[in-house]
Amino acid sequence: TDPFLTFWGICQSLVLLLRQMPDVVFAKGGYGAVPVVIAARLYGIPVLIHESDAVAGMANRLLGKISSRIALAYPHAERYFSSRKTAVVGIPIREEILRGDKERARKRYRLRDDLPTVLVLGGSQGARALNEATVSALPKLLARTQVIHQTGTENYRAVVAAAAKEGIKAGRDRYFPTSFLSAEEMGDALALADIVISRAGAGAIAEIAACQKAAILVPLDISANDHQRMNAYEVAKIGGALVLEEANLGAPMLAGKIFEILDDVRLKTSMEKNISVFFNPRAAEVIADGLSELVSD
Repeated sequence: TDPFLTFWGICQSLVLLLRQMPDVVFAKGGYGAVPVVIAARLYGIPVLIHESDAVAGMANRLLGKISSRIALAYPHAERYFSSRKTAVVGIPIREEILRGDKERARKRYRLRDDLPTVLVLGGSQGARALNEATVSALPKLLARTQVIHQTGTENYRAVVAAAAKEGIKAGRDRYFPTSFLSAEEMGDALALADIVISRAGAGAIAEIAACQKAAILVPLDISANDHQRMNAYEVAKIGGALVLEEANLGAPMLAGKIFEILDDVRLKTSMEKNISVFFNPRAAEVIADGLSELVSD
């Protein structure tokens, strides 16, 4: 990052914090957090940072040296920080995710109750490759399952057009693409899903884990510090997910892995149980308690 911009950011942060003078600062990392945290420490304000990924970002590695406390989502990230001020607490998730209603999702998408439901979350970074593989796999998938597909707003029309070329009409033929899922809709879709196909962002994994769903994780090749790949393999290491590299993301492979999990009840049940380790229902509470303790110290 530009040293001048960082210096200027610190100056701006010093002015802002002087006006507000908070009791504590909470930061999630990223270069935008660096000037604020440095300014806070210059004023003697305690700082708690949270690292969501298995591989700590460069900003948090730097900030960890001056922060008062460090909260982690993955034990793998402990190696980047001092153990005396570090704790693995998980990732807070949206409350709506835990209130998901499968029957509400079934009615919303007019889904059958005698077919497994595949939920594809392709609506964020690197959605194109995942969307394309999903559409190519639809003829095989829809022969045995029904599919809810979050495409991303920018990709929705292209996905619907590509499905039409395969002879599949959106909203019919057991295929239900949507550009975006609200928090409530995501909770409902996860509640109904038998298997989830997703990128390996920390937030997505935490929400899948909270709902205890078998998952195929497709790490983004260009993620910073290769954190998505590390996230995915941390989950796979304990049998919580299957990892499918983007280079292997063809229709036959994707459909084959989905059916492999759906057809093996023991494997699917084991994955659902194992991935739940990556959700801590008290994550937000633990972080809030840590902030309160820093204020009291």
